[in-house]
Amino acid sequence: MSPEDRELEELQRRLDHAFQASRPRLGFEDELWGRIGVGGRRRWWQASWFTPAAGLAAVFVVVVGVAGLLLSVGHGGGAGTSSAPLVSHQAAPAAGGGARSAALPAGTGFGAVPRPAITRPARPLHLQVQPEVPLQASYPVLRYQEPASLPAGVSGTDSARGWEPRQVTRFGAASGVPAPDAARQTADAYIAANNLHPPQPDRVDVRGSTVTYVRLVDGADEVALDGTVQGLSVGVGADGAVYMTSVPLMLGYQTATYAGASIQQVREELSALSSNAADAVSVRLTQVRLVYVVAFDGVYGYLEPAFMFSDASGQTNVIVSAVASSQLR
Repeated sequence: MSPEDRELEELQRRLDHAFQASRPRLGFEDELWGRIGVGGRRRWWQASWFTPAAGLAAVFVVVVGVAGLLLSVGHGGGAGTSSAPLVSHQAAPAAGGGARSAALPAGTGFGAVPRPAITRPARPLHLQVQPEVPLQASYPVLRYQEPASLPAGVSGTDSARGWEPRQVTRFGAASGVPAPDAARQTADAYIAANNLHPPQPDRVDVRGSTVTYVRLVDGADEVALDGTVQGLSVGVGADGAVYMTSVPLMLGYQTATYAGASIQQVREELSALSSNAADAVSVRLTQVRLVYVVAFDGVYGYLEPAFMFSDASGQTNVIVSAVASSQLR
């Protein structure tokens, strides 16, 4: 017997031992060899590029492949099995300088949420509304828990203004208004040097001497109840000195989906804010956009969607809730 025949015989012995507990049907083995090779076992093994050792490795690859197929079938759908997709919630972008947001399971929420503390304008206004309101069927609402204790210099949620907990530090008075590009460069350098983290995602708004890294919620600006944008703010004077910072407290958020307001609800809320008094100033509101505002119930703070109507100058802003009235308290 040649060395090659002895190697083949040893290979056959190993295969017989490996399949001893689960033999195939009669004649299957020869049929399998016939399919793999051309003319039977011998010619397949004698291919010039295929050594017996390599052949043994290939057989193991085939066996592993079949086992993998069986495992796949065993975990698939069928009688006596259940198949459900794995669900993962992608964390919302960090807010409040690194704060995290976690989505609640679908169909759950916070119950009725508090109404933002929207009041009638200080001076009576007769509102004339022109723009079409960008209604949506639903919106995300974010919730955070008011800290039980606050660090020195940090103020809690101010529901009357629509501010989240924040630390405002003043270093002096503004020395004038710098050029917008210069203010932005100074603010960027300041937050980098002091390891301050703007909310993410954000957009940068430069107005006068204040540079604000505006918090975005579902793509919409967070604003105070007077319409000013909210986020991390840096005040820069004309001399390039930073005279003020307003830094939101790092908070953890949960998110839930709420039904949106109807056009009838929006009209009723605008009507409640309008005045027909003789001394009322007539204001034509020509712009509207979706924003997010803070509401507070004493324990939890909420970032809720709202519609902000503005006049052509942007000096007059009127805000109404975008959450369905049935889900407000």
